[in-house]
Amino acid sequence: MFEPANETELASTATAVEFRGVSISPRATVRIEAAPAPNGPFAQIATATTDAQAVLQGGAITYAFSTTVSIPPSRWAQTCSGSETFVRARGGNLVFTTYDTAAVAGVDAETCIALQISDGRPFVYAAAACKSIYGAPARLRVQRGGLSTPTLSRDLRIVSHYQAQDYECLTQIDGSLSIVDPTTFDIAFPALEAVTGSLDAVYPRELGQSRAVDLPLLASVGGDVRVSSFPMPGAQEFVVHMDFGMPALTQSGGNLTIEFEGAGAGFDSLSGFDTLAMLDGDLRLWNRRFIDTSFNSLLPSLQSVAGDAELRPGLSTFGLLNSLASVAGDVALAAGSLNGSPDDDLIALVTIGGDARVELFAGAQGGDLPALTSVGGALAVKVGAFAFNPGDRYFPALSDVGGVLRVFETEAPIGALGATSVDAGGLELDANPSLTDLESDIGHVAIPNNGPITIIDNPGITDCDAEAWVDGLQGHNGPVEISGNGPC
Repeated sequence: MFEPANETELASTATAVEFRGVSISPRATVRIEAAPAPNGPFAQIATATTDAQAVLQGGAITYAFSTTVSIPPSRWAQTCSGSETFVRARGGNLVFTTYDTAAVAGVDAETCIALQISDGRPFVYAAAACKSIYGAPARLRVQRGGLSTPTLSRDLRIVSHYQAQDYECLTQIDGSLSIVDPTTFDIAFPALEAVTGSLDAVYPRELGQSRAVDLPLLASVGGDVRVSSFPMPGAQEFVVHMDFGMPALTQSGGNLTIEFEGAGAGFDSLSGFDTLAMLDGDLRLWNRRFIDTSFNSLLPSLQSVAGDAELRPGLSTFGLLNSLASVAGDVALAAGSLNGSPDDDLIALVTIGGDARVELFAGAQGGDLPALTSVGGALAVKVGAFAFNPGDRYFPALSDVGGVLRVFETEAPIGALGATSVDAGGLELDANPSLTDLESDIGHVAIPNNGPITIIDNPGITDCDAEAWVDGLQGHNGPVEISGNGPC
């Protein structure tokens, strides 16, 4: 679809619009559709029929179509500065490729394609090379008769920084806000204070810092907040600063998800959400690439999570959630290692209300999770031995595990796990290379008489060792499973 192009400006919403393009089929029906938002719902507003006579372009046989139609009022939505609509052409289930206006692209679609063909490229390649980076549909706009109030009573999906500029007056969105612009241009909503629904924002980036999505006054989001920062395809990065902003956000009624991908080298740094102290839902902090990352300026004020916390921060972490004191639900933490002073990770975490699973692949360094005293449910621990300091303890304040304490595939000394005395609802020792003497390694863990005990696949002890140790627990009558350890 050559016309209309993305970011075409019309004199009014009643202006007739010419839809023009080419197809690969003769005498085929092309449906013209319009919607008040880029993600629909779309409605058919006209049809066109492709020519019977073919036109050869860059080795491809094409058939032209055109029709002129006024876009119905119901297919328009008001912006701060006027109105917008989104249009597309369809042939069967195929949505036609769209193009940007010459004001955006620097040249109109047909000229761009002709230049590509003149350089020896086939039509299909040329048509794809010239297409709009924003994809279909194409956005049309009118600069008159905008919103009479800074409150928007519907969902808003932002697909380009051009569109965002037409909504800069908003102070409140009674609905959800989604920012999916794939470019690295800055986007700002300088006056926006509240979103009653959810907030989704992507922060594409090239070498260096993340693209800014500036929401300086946003204080409240009623639903989930989901943000992500990934490099542009083919971008080669090293040290990167990813700034998610939102310095005024104090209330989020749903879950918070932060996903990012580091550069693969150096110490990437994340920042944002400076004043958010309590999260009513779940927290998911996910690094797609397992690298060293600094978190000193990300969620520096967060003290409590009312739901679950899923954390995959990276290889070595620095300053991870230093103020977080409690998680009411489950915790899943997978990291290379946690860093000690002066950039202690999770230094304030005292309680976990539900189950917890902690995997430190590179290993403990001693003093890890220094304030954690209790886990309400089961605790599963896997810890490597890298950089572990003899005489130190990991989780040194941990004294109470409400469910089963499972230690699996652990290379760090198990005797250094937790406080000098730990009460647990049960015990599972599974495939631990470091387990060599049950009394010295696990003797500081107290299990109730009816607590389950599982000791399996530990190469440094025998089944007879395990049976003798269990037999020595006076009054224990809970279920016991022993197998797969060394032969007696």
